[in-house]
Amino acid sequence: MRTRLTISQLRPEHYDDLRELFALAEFGSKPEQYNPDLTLVALVRDKAVGFIAAWDCGQPYVFIDNFFVHPEYRTKGVGYTLGYAMLAVLKQRGVTWYVAPVTTVNFHSIATRSGMTTIGGALMMQGRIG
Repeated sequence: MRTRLTISQLRPEHYDDLRELFALAEFGSKPEQYNPDLTLVALVRDKAVGFIAAWDCGQPYVFIDNFFVHPEYRTKGVGYTLGYAMLAVLKQRGVTWYVAPVTTVNFHSIATRSGMTTIGGALMMQGRIG
């Protein structure tokens, strides 16, 4: 049986779950610091299992700052679904370019599935929306 995944914009009721994810990811930030319009949360049975957050750098760019999926939910399409949901949100907002830091562990998976190109090596990627 497949796990039902839903994607939601960040809401205050997600903060506790995200604090747990931030601790796993060793992020020093807090969910309250993120723009709800540019932060998406992956939910399984109303529990946050992943998130993606972007910062508006002024049209036409955004910087995708944090992208994390709980280890138990990796390789299940959660990151893929979050990434493409974010691209849809950005396209709707009129954003045409994004830049994202990518760890070398995730590089191959993200690059082959998203069509991103590298900037100065494998640690920074950019992509065109639309």
